[in-house]
Amino acid sequence: MKLSTTKESRRDFLKLSAGGLTTLGLNGMNFAQASSFYTSEITWMPDWQLVSAMSTKRISPVEVIEYFLQRIERLDKDIHAYITVDWEGH
Repeated sequence: MKLSTTKESRRDFLKLSAGGLTTLGLNGMNFAQASSFYTSEITWMPDWQLVSAMSTKRISPVEVIEYFLQRIERLDKDIHAYITVDWEGH
């Protein structure tokens, strides 16, 4: 029996994780519940999960950017983490 290499196990893990994320989808949730789930969790999602969610069209890149810009606007007045934010994207 051949043992899988680290690279293969990592790939399998990512596939299974993305599959698990997909099964979360809208199962048993209406759109408003799903939206609040994703917006509350999006802050802590690893980038590969965000990519997976965008590639399956569960969330759009525009929604991701708008979410983080709103978060910056809401929190930065207290934590002063940004010197300049380019709101128009220039």
